[in-house]
Amino acid sequence: HAAALSFGITGFAAMATQIAWTRALSLSIGSTTYAFSLIVAVFILGLALGGAWGARAAPRLRDPLATLGRVLLLIGLLCLAVIILLGWAPLLFFWLIALASQWGFGPVLSLEALGVALLLLAPTFVMGAILPLTMRVTQAAASSPVGVGRLVGNLYAINTAGSILGSLLGGLLLLPTLQIQNTLKCMALLYAACGAVLVLLAPLGRRRWRPIATGLAALCVGLMAMPRWDPLRMSAGAYLLRQPEALQAAREGRWRDAFPRPHGDDVLYYREGRAATVAVFRNPLGLTLVIGGKPDATSYADMSTQVGLTLIPQLLRGDT
Repeated sequence: HAAALSFGITGFAAMATQIAWTRALSLSIGSTTYAFSLIVAVFILGLALGGAWGARAAPRLRDPLATLGRVLLLIGLLCLAVIILLGWAPLLFFWLIALASQWGFGPVLSLEALGVALLLLAPTFVMGAILPLTMRVTQAAASSPVGVGRLVGNLYAINTAGSILGSLLGGLLLLPTLQIQNTLKCMALLYAACGAVLVLLAPLGRRRWRPIATGLAALCVGLMAMPRWDPLRMSAGAYLLRQPEALQAAREGRWRDAFPRPHGDDVLYYREGRAATVAVFRNPLGLTLVIGGKPDATSYADMSTQVGLTLIPQLLRGDT
């Protein structure tokens, strides 16, 4: 029962984590259909590879409940590492896109996929092993082929319910309330907590309290010590390649000069909402409104266009 319940909880955590990963990576590679497809493809690839490995390894396990618990603890630690890397992802993808853009659109997508895989393939691989390990733990409850079918159906129903709640609450409640980074922290802690409970419930589980305590302590210390993502870096829109000097430096391998400049010096507003990440920066020229890393309005260069738009209703009246 504990394994089945954890399967539902991890379904919730997986979908909330995927939504937060997608929103964070959209600031590094854009929010296009191609970018979203790459993220989903890497996520599903990791699950498939992990499921294949888990299906082969599960029958040979002597204590599958403890192994499942350790896998969940490992997912929590890997998700913690991904949170740290995502804070620097805009620079990584700027360098990859800068290099690939001189060869065409196909190489750009290929290197973007490589970058996403470097970040997400390890945790999604381990996530994929959850299903076969959970099946291995619960198969003793099935006393007949009919029972096996009912067991699989029940497990999928529990996981699906958790996934639906994760999609609903993750994107509409957790992310705008806690923000992306804190949402990912909570999901990492949720994975680790489920893992700790399962290891303790396993045979001889009490003898394993030291590694459990060590893993949870490392996770908590990492969560507490982790710095907040830099809003200037996250909303720099580096993937747009708007700065020729940094672009040329990246292509020539002059990494010290290949750092895109942010849109401003002071962050006046930064908020990750349900649909987009919105920021307002101040620089020597004025104010800049940035949505998803892309400047959408300014109080200087775009002012003539913005004022001109107010004249369109007058022109459409036809009596002026």
